[in-house]
Amino acid sequence: FCVVYVGFSWIYLSQALSPEIAADALSYHTGLIARYAAEHRLVPIRTTFYASFPAAVEMLFLFAFSVGRHSAASMVHFAFLAFTPFGILSWARRAGHPVAGVVGALLFYVSPVVGRDGTVAYVDVAGAAIAFALFRSLQDWREARSWRLLAIAGFIAGFGAASKYTQVVGLAYGLCVVVFAIGRKPRELLRATTAFCVPAFLILGPWLVKNAMFVGNPVSPFLNRVFPNPYVYPSFETDYSYNLR
Repeated sequence: FCVVYVGFSWIYLSQALSPEIAADALSYHTGLIARYAAEHRLVPIRTTFYASFPAAVEMLFLFAFSVGRHSAASMVHFAFLAFTPFGILSWARRAGHPVAGVVGALLFYVSPVVGRDGTVAYVDVAGAAIAFALFRSLQDWREARSWRLLAIAGFIAGFGAASKYTQVVGLAYGLCVVVFAIGRKPRELLRATTAFCVPAFLILGPWLVKNAMFVGNPVSPFLNRVFPNPYVYPSFETDYSYNLR
């Protein structure tokens, strides 16, 4: 594990430190935070719907960007990539399958698409790291049944949803785990779901409020028929969804 990990880490590090050339990284993952850094605040940007996407990971980029510009933002994403294999190892060892953990961690780490994405200022590998951290925290909660662990899981789920809309599935996954683990105990189930959901929405909520204030749609650029606004038309949303499918 160490030989392969160190070898690939050297390649990845040199890539992450190189000048940023990835299109989406330049256009909005760091392009938008460059504007925020210049303004010293979040400002309404209504000329691109990308500005309405939740940007929790980009807020981590912002601190690095203010010091080292684009490659510093890439290094933040690389940190998510570099630490995720150790999370996989830790979970597998605790589950009693350390060899499978080594294989799984390396299969993840050396995958070309993972290496490419994790060494530029994107957010997808960070999303994978967050998703695994959510899985791990929920598994730990199922064993210990600690409200603190469940609150941590909620924070992680909220951070994932605030990093990318598709990670809202993490909230649904967490709730399903809670319901499955507790069963038909209404009072305990209410306490558990509250302990999970409140921290999650403390992280996700500000992004929904920002969109509601700036573009009149908390989940922009989607659900524009529900939240009509002059910035993103329902026809664009239909075409966008069709093309992505």
